[in-house]
Amino acid sequence: MSQIVAYNVPDIIKGTRMPPIPMASRWGSEYKDPGSKPLINLAQGVPGEQPHPSLIERLSRVVLSPGAQQGDTTVSGGTDSAAYGSVCGDSAMRKALVEEMRYVYGGNDQLDVDIQVEDVALTAGCNAAFMAAVMAVAERGDEVMLPVPWYFNNEMTLRILGIEPVALPVSIEAGFLPTVEHAERLITSRTRAITLVSPNNPSGVTYPRSTIRAFANLAVKHKIALIIDETYRDFVTPGPPHDLFTPQENWNWRSNIIHLFSFSKSYRVPGHRLGALVADRSVIDEVEKILDCMQVDLPSSPLAASVGDEATSRHLDLELDPGKHVSLSKTAEVHPTSGDHQ
Repeated sequence: MSQIVAYNVPDIIKGTRMPPIPMASRWGSEYKDPGSKPLINLAQGVPGEQPHPSLIERLSRVVLSPGAQQGDTTVSGGTDSAAYGSVCGDSAMRKALVEEMRYVYGGNDQLDVDIQVEDVALTAGCNAAFMAAVMAVAERGDEVMLPVPWYFNNEMTLRILGIEPVALPVSIEAGFLPTVEHAERLITSRTRAITLVSPNNPSGVTYPRSTIRAFANLAVKHKIALIIDETYRDFVTPGPPHDLFTPQENWNWRSNIIHLFSFSKSYRVPGHRLGALVADRSVIDEVEKILDCMQVDLPSSPLAASVGDEATSRHLDLELDPGKHVSLSKTAEVHPTSGDHQ
């Protein structure tokens, strides 16, 4: 740090590793193009295609039009989108997400998926959702378990908050799948949550339903949270990735599950920063306090309105864009991953 700065930057910040993507970008800026060979940047998970034209058209329409009435809710649009909105996002968009989740986790019949609008908070990207989730369940000196290899921002967030990331090792031989047996041995009196990212970043492995269910049961047993980040959920073959949101005997997902999601990746708009956090409404009440200090209002209100201005945004995403699931299946032909939805 420059000797000019007279104030102190806390050691907890200085001790947090630098984010690797900006570092890789700096390396890229130093790359000298030898003739016709361009730089290929594999450092960041960026959608390889542009947003669907229908989404762009809807976004333009929302920005240029006054606020639209959807039932009892006015959705931000035009000059309305420049005003403050709800801390946890427009209720119409949250309702659209709930309908989408009922489709994804309940199948075409959309039956038996117990999620309500009050269980949802929209965030400025999924990173913000993770930070809010962690702040809602843990404090300085606590522990949160992360399977290795982990998403770097998750580890950075924990370090910055003074929460100890506990590494849950996995092996290539086991297909990069974590086991509850190993995780249980690492649980202590300070453990507050286990984080699963499926499909995983960076390994790409999709966790089987049995693995996700086993970790959910482990969370219930030890009265801790299971934070499940499904940012890349829509890049796998269709079908419910798990049954956590389905009512079952002696099971209620609200007791232990916090679900995270990213529109940024699914709708190919990473720069717009739009994510979601789904948890019991009592937790959402606490998350609202955190988000009010972090974002005050959702900065992507026009995007949220445009994504949510049809009854089910899933119809836009899958019916108008059936090729979404092709890329992973083609990749699997070259390098099969361990685990499936069964």
